[in-house]
Amino acid sequence: MDHALSMRAQVAAFTPLRVPWPHGAQLIAPNVEVVAKPDFDETDWAFWNLRPREQKEVPNREHWLTAVAGYDPRDPEGTLDKLAHRVRWATVGLQLWCPIGWDGITLLCESTQDGRHRVERVFFDEPYGGTNWSRIVNHGNLDPAELRILVEGTVSALESGKPRVVNPFQFLEIGLQTAANHPRAAALLWIAGLDGLLAAESRDLFGARLTRLLGEDAFVLPEDLAGRRPKLRVSDVAGKIFEWRGLIAHGKALLEKYTRPIPFDLGGPHELSHLPLAQWTEDLLVVESSLFVLIAALKKVIAEGKLGVMADVRRWKGWLDERPA
Repeated sequence: MDHALSMRAQVAAFTPLRVPWPHGAQLIAPNVEVVAKPDFDETDWAFWNLRPREQKEVPNREHWLTAVAGYDPRDPEGTLDKLAHRVRWATVGLQLWCPIGWDGITLLCESTQDGRHRVERVFFDEPYGGTNWSRIVNHGNLDPAELRILVEGTVSALESGKPRVVNPFQFLEIGLQTAANHPRAAALLWIAGLDGLLAAESRDLFGARLTRLLGEDAFVLPEDLAGRRPKLRVSDVAGKIFEWRGLIAHGKALLEKYTRPIPFDLGGPHELSHLPLAQWTEDLLVVESSLFVLIAALKKVIAEGKLGVMADVRRWKGWLDERPA
């Protein structure tokens, strides 16, 4: 690391947001903020192995997530590593609020006295992709106050080190990292996250616990940019998710019902140019549903303050089974 870093008071990690941020700069978790485009003291982005498209797009993103810490001369590399992890975990929490994806690029910087940021290291993680529906979710009308709750809960879960708490969040993340090239593999990972949450060995128990957790009438997919929300409820997909997982995981051919087009009520004009109605099959429906149902389940656990209960499988099963249907 540059010896000049030892003369500075602060170091910071920055990662860009992929979408326009309509809510202004704000604190979204302890030591994690959304900020306007930082002033980076860097002109040669190719030096940091950014690809040509990334060199053009990433430094010009309008809003960024950042975490800041005082420089620790006893462990300078460790300080930057911790900041990078914190920003990454906050990005996982951001996907619970709205699965907008992530470039997987984190800039680790020293903050100079004139307010500029000198790049010291660049972390490259696997980017987050998503599903067809996640790319058209309307994030502009979401509540930023909910974002802070979700990011704090996610960071707390991932810092806990408790496998039953950590695993569903990590399955969400790995699925997002897989989705661009292997959507069915991503769905399997998201369903594995649901399996870890629900601890259910049968289709009936899986469905019962999922509907108790979320409510059988809860909608699966959020509104799109045109204000459409498919009339699809948790009770409609719970059994299909469990059955589809079993077929794929055990190398069995998908049943014909999963591959043929299905009637689908979009709650508005039926034809979408980017996702024609003819493409909607039970297979696609499960892929889409597995992501948004896992997100809804993790949001519910955080909102109700049950991360500690989830760490104890006996208490957790009892809590799930005692919830009113």
